[in-house]
Amino acid sequence: MSTSILDLPLVVSDLREPEAKVVYMILAHITNSLGFNIGSLPFLCLGVPIFKGKPKAAYFQPVVDKIKVNYIKELEKCMRNFLWSGDLNNRKLATVS
Repeated sequence: MSTSILDLPLVVSDLREPEAKVVYMILAHITNSLGFNIGSLPFLCLGVPIFKGKPKAAYFQPVVDKIKVNYIKELEKCMRNFLWSGDLNNRKLATVS
């Protein structure tokens, strides 16, 4: 049976109390030595959700929201440019007489 650190609570629950304490002490020593924190899933890495198993819509909602905001800003920029200059890519300042 192959296990990872993420499966540690399942492995420890099968152990007797003294063995479980030893496993947690070893894990604490490793994480302190390497400067890591023990966390839980899901978490974000560079803005992308890291999870185990089937993805849920809630994991991706912040990413989708950010894409929507960027899309709306780009669309507004194109409409503004077209209104003032007649071209989507050329920006023209409004002249006031």
